[in-house]
Amino acid sequence: MTSSSSASAPSTFNPGALLAGTAKPNFPAGHPGKIDAVYVGKLLRDPSGAADIPIVLRNNTAHAVSHIDVTATARDATGTLRATGQSQETDPSQLAPGEAALSFIYFQIGTAAQIPDTAVYAFTSETVPADTSSYNTATAKVTEAKLLGGSIVGTATNATRAALQGPYNVNVYCFDATGAIVNTSGGFADQNNGVAPGGNLTFTVSLYGAACPTFLVGVTGFFA
Repeated sequence: MTSSSSASAPSTFNPGALLAGTAKPNFPAGHPGKIDAVYVGKLLRDPSGAADIPIVLRNNTAHAVSHIDVTATARDATGTLRATGQSQETDPSQLAPGEAALSFIYFQIGTAAQIPDTAVYAFTSETVPADTSSYNTATAKVTEAKLLGGSIVGTATNATRAALQGPYNVNVYCFDATGAIVNTSGGFADQNNGVAPGGNLTFTVSLYGAACPTFLVGVTGFFA
């Protein structure tokens, strides 16, 4: 993962309340001086033959970061490479020193059968400085999120001081009673155009029948 010569004390999860839902997870501090994967969940296999693995990243560097892209390798017990994957956004998309974000690594269709349940994962991250420059990632503050009829329905607000533009990705992370991430589901906000500071977004994300005892949802776009 990305390294830095100095570290920052870890903060409580979701300090700016940018994500909303019913889950209240806690995650480890991780290793100082880098963007660290402080939680790695179980591989979630899809009937299509694809898979994803939930992760939580903590910014243990001294600088705020954005546009966090993570790649991963999955190896079996002998060290043989079985698959590679990439992250699908982070929620939130910008992290101050000490803050953590939810994400997941996507393994493409046809690779899930190659990854054993006992696989060992290694992660590498790339970031850019956090600012409001055009096309840098931005997180809308989720103001409502409810489980209704097998979907997460909600609203979000542009709580930044800059205009946002789409597409606006909506990611739902489902947790069990132990705090483990047991399902993920994604979609898009109903809007795609620019949203001024204080403007609103709406969304409906299907869980496709997956269990979701508690959840958190994040909405990510770009600065205009």
